[in-house]
Amino acid sequence: MPIKLSKIGTKTRSVTATYDGDEVTLTYRPGAFTPRVEARLSEAQDEGRVSQEVAAVLADVLVSWDVLDEDGKPLEPTAELLMDFPVDFLVGVTEAIGEDMRPKGTSG
Repeated sequence: MPIKLSKIGTKTRSVTATYDGDEVTLTYRPGAFTPRVEARLSEAQDEGRVSQEVAAVLADVLVSWDVLDEDGKPLEPTAELLMDFPVDFLVGVTEAIGEDMRPKGTSG
């Protein structure tokens, strides 16, 4: 059966990341991590603006998470909001997603 590019980009997965002893559950679109996204991150690194680009990429990739505001309401993971998070939080989220996407070996 053929695969449609539009369908690849809509599938989601969930993963849990840990930050400062707390857990956050992230739902993301693995199909959104493309060579174009990798090139954006590489270019940002060359230009010294990695954190800004990581925030933008995460905003594009994240569908939802269980990060709440002070009233207990879920926050939308926008690029603007992500810019207010510590860099090590963004790194932890990115690493959790990267680890989840890494191909797993098969046992024989």
